[in-house]
Amino acid sequence: MQQNVHRAQDVTDAIGELARLCPKPFLQSLFKKVMQRLIVATQSEEEEVENICTLLRLAQALVASASLDEASVALLYRAMKPLIRSDEHDAKIQKQSYKVMAEICEHYTYFVTSSEKLGEITELLIGSIMTCHVSARHMRLRCINYTVKGFDTNNAEHMALIPQISGEVLLCLKDSNGKTREA
Repeated sequence: MQQNVHRAQDVTDAIGELARLCPKPFLQSLFKKVMQRLIVATQSEEEEVENICTLLRLAQALVASASLDEASVALLYRAMKPLIRSDEHDAKIQKQSYKVMAEICEHYTYFVTSSEKLGEITELLIGSIMTCHVSARHMRLRCINYTVKGFDTNNAEHMALIPQISGEVLLCLKDSNGKTREA
């Protein structure tokens, strides 16, 4: 099992590196196909956990390539929001969704910290504590970490969120999950 997880991550990393070299039209076309399949799979009556996780890993690789435009990132964010916010899906799906979100927070900081999205994304990350699966908590904290790293100390809107986020981080220190405490 652990070997498969490492193999999947290695493949995801390789796809991300290859995506950096692809022509933009090809990358946009590939991204649209991944998104169409992801949306269909998540709305299907039969939850296909492995299929959804594979599509999320592909999306993660494309995000990690930092080659997507802002409209594509916004579309992916909208598609992932319900997967993060709800505990109705399998824990693997939520954890993988948080991994994709962490890549967005790391590589598209301008999207996450923009005045249009900052409040919504902060509320998603902080407000999802009650529905967050134990296995996804450290990825949630990683999202918060990347978001805070993107803050501008001269921006009052960014600084106003620090007390909320600090409380969330302090709660993570008491978490029963070791990975969450270490993150």
